[in-house]
Amino acid sequence: MKNIKLYALLAGVMFTTYSCNKDEISSESIFVDAPESAKSDFDNWIWDNFTKPYNITLDYYYKDNETDIEYNVTPPSTDKSLALAKLMKHVWIDAYTEVAGENFLKENCFRKFVFVGSPEYTDQGKIKLGQAEGGIKVTLFRVNELNPDKIYINSDDFYRDHYTTPLDLNYWYFHTMHHEFCHILTQKKVYTTEYRGISEGDYSGPDWNNISDEEAAARGFVSGYSTKEYNEDFAEMYSTYVTSSDKAWNQILEKATKLLTDTNGTPIYELDKLGKPIVETDAKGNPLYELDEKGNRIPETDVNGNKLYKDETVIEKDEEGNIVFLTDESGNPVYLTSEGKYIPMYEEQVKGGISYKIENGKAMAYFNYGGTQYPVTATAQSFHLMVEKDAEGNPILDEEGKQIPMYYPAPKTKTGLTVSYKYKYVQMKDEKAKKKILAKLELVRAYFKNNWKIDIDELRAKILEKSSEESLKSLNLKSAK
Repeated sequence: MKNIKLYALLAGVMFTTYSCNKDEISSESIFVDAPESAKSDFDNWIWDNFTKPYNITLDYYYKDNETDIEYNVTPPSTDKSLALAKLMKHVWIDAYTEVAGENFLKENCFRKFVFVGSPEYTDQGKIKLGQAEGGIKVTLFRVNELNPDKIYINSDDFYRDHYTTPLDLNYWYFHTMHHEFCHILTQKKVYTTEYRGISEGDYSGPDWNNISDEEAAARGFVSGYSTKEYNEDFAEMYSTYVTSSDKAWNQILEKATKLLTDTNGTPIYELDKLGKPIVETDAKGNPLYELDEKGNRIPETDVNGNKLYKDETVIEKDEEGNIVFLTDESGNPVYLTSEGKYIPMYEEQVKGGISYKIENGKAMAYFNYGGTQYPVTATAQSFHLMVEKDAEGNPILDEEGKQIPMYYPAPKTKTGLTVSYKYKYVQMKDEKAKKKILAKLELVRAYFKNNWKIDIDELRAKILEKSSEESLKSLNLKSAK
């Protein structure tokens, strides 16, 4: 099959050559530099934005000596090259310049970028992300697949399928550029040998290609390529962190966190002082329950699969889900604490909200303050009192000239059999891999701060800002102006 394709290709070349001999050969070619007299607006833009300020050249005219002759590749189109160049200037060059100063890239950056229209494939059939040579030249592939009308820079979903469209420019271009640039910097100023010791013995060498990013995280690496050796690990740590939002970074840390189970696969839960599993709670301290695929609570069952029920005192609610409050014989609301006193409403209680817990068969009122729940008792008097006010917002005074406090009614409760639902318990975790990743990040952070005076968190914030959809909309990717 390969020979057939080769013969067909040769035939096509012969046919093309014969046909061209009949016509006058054009003096212009995509295979050489544009003549000085024919510099386009785009060429002038490259000079003004890459070459003159940073001593960086950008080749988008196809040159066969700039690519590997073992691969069949195609030249990039001018409009796609223009779009990518302007994106590189905005998201990559400008971010470094604004954080590290005008001379930083001029003194340390690559000297040449080469654009190739089509991809190159590895021996394993995978598409090359990019190619760097000696810290001087970086080749970027797949330029013709760029859609200037649908620019997508993925900073939020680290494990998104990289081969889906639209093309993720972070993965295919910017991540690679940050990675290779990191190599340049570490060759100029070395980083601590402490870094390689964190994952010593865990590197995979040439077998890194068989390790997924998810598997790598469980071993203390941010990506499969990180497992190749410690220099690649360092560059991957840096490039991944500065191009990932908190959401994407936390995805990696979650993959690096292993939930513990016993030999039968049963989860191992954290226990309280009484030896009981600790229930997970929300921000307000309410217990969380196990949920099925539809988001419904999962009931407790016996060995035969029958639902289990329990006697429980619950707050009554009407058909619309509103709390039904206690009333006296005259139909007036009852305002009671556990001591039988009225419940005044205070400003801090209103801010935090009132909630109820069933204790010893009674509905106990609590107010939320500073992330903690406090029972509504006399201690609440230290907070600012909510008082009755008129239409203009002025406090209404009683006959003695005192402000009239507002009160909160007690809910009506009922006792009966209710379904017993499974609580969500706090499962014990193995965070060794996560701690390795965080330890490496701290060394990367220190390296850039101490050697290059760069705060990578500041740089990261700038990169994410420029990668945002709102920021990208400000670019005109179709004009070399």
